[in-house]
Amino acid sequence: MGVDVGEDPTFVERLPPPSKERFEQLGRRRELRAGGVLVLEGDVANRAWLVLDGLVKVESSHPDGRSPILALRGAGELIGEVGALDGGGRSASVTAVLPTAVREFSSDELREAVRTDPDTAFALLAHLSGRLREADRFRVSYMGDDVPRRLADCLCSLADRHGRSTPDGRGVEIDLPLSQEDLASLIAASRDSVARTLHGWRNRGLVTTGRRTIVIVDVERFEASSG
Repeated sequence: MGVDVGEDPTFVERLPPPSKERFEQLGRRRELRAGGVLVLEGDVANRAWLVLDGLVKVESSHPDGRSPILALRGAGELIGEVGALDGGGRSASVTAVLPTAVREFSSDELREAVRTDPDTAFALLAHLSGRLREADRFRVSYMGDDVPRRLADCLCSLADRHGRSTPDGRGVEIDLPLSQEDLASLIAASRDSVARTLHGWRNRGLVTTGRRTIVIVDVERFEASSG
């Protein structure tokens, strides 16, 4: 659960070059526009995907009608591998946040790649272990950190993976179509709590916000003062 974090390499980064080249030739290339649906919750799990470029969000339905975001996945990340390997139904939907390119391959192709290439098998094991660590980190953060700390960590992670430097070189612009409600679901908080936190940071000159755009004005000062 959560955004991609800098501590863990992506699946592709775990592959040695020969394995990476073979894996990226599996299946076929697909292009998704922003808002395009890659997976629907409940679908039969007979495919997996490698994100080549762009960003997708993983959402799961809740009995109250909401669809909280479980994770954001970017280039180099594997999507749907658990269902493709165990044959279970899809437990979440996946939608493109930005124009996104993926490599789509069948369950049989994934199993064959794992069976015939030990480096791919080890990379997949390490990748799945990393997902477990990510879930553990989120649980620890949820239990021990308040909303400002969780939101600060989330924004720093988004800035690290998807931000671009401001002209003065001190800040980072996060230009992603994520609403305050999206940010709230990523950190398991209420939208009001996120709105209040961002309002406080704006008043202190730590961030500026636009329509689904957040600028961390000075990264060093933000990291030291945002918690």
